[in-house]
Amino acid sequence: MSPRTTVAGLQFKPLHIPFKEVFRHASAERAETLSVWVRAESAEGLVGHGESCPRSYVTGETIESAQGFFDRHEADVRAVVHERAIS
Repeated sequence: MSPRTTVAGLQFKPLHIPFKEVFRHASAERAETLSVWVRAESAEGLVGHGESCPRSYVTGETIESAQGFFDRHEADVRAVVHERAIS
């Protein structure tokens, strides 16, 4: 069995990247991305990234509700998420 590493750090950042043109469809119009970026780092310095795209007009989620979820569950994620180290 491989040794396990724990999540030492998690960062949540709203991701704002402007579009060259305004994006329109039946449900929304945006001039920039509407995403969040999460960075996870292990105690050994391994880094992983993930993106979430909350859409209030689809699921009712917003950047703010995603931040709230992250804040409420960050300690639980650190406690239970382990990645097996590759040797």
